[in-house]
Amino acid sequence: MITVLKVEGMVCNHCAGIVKGELMEHSGVKDVLVDITAKEVRIEHDENANIQELKDAIEDLGYEVV
Repeated sequence: MITVLKVEGMVCNHCAGIVKGELMEHSGVKDVLVDITAKEVRIEHDENANIQELKDAIEDLGYEVV
């Protein structure tokens, strides 16, 4: 499964690395691609991944999921 989230506040590759690193730690997440220009986070995951938990993790890092 793939979920694409719009995320505001990511401005550099360092931001992208922080978001990817955090999300990869969550159960069910297989891969994460961050596109700073498009302000998107593409998450490849299995059906057991908790999407709300992933959104909350991004917001806990200081970014806004829109």
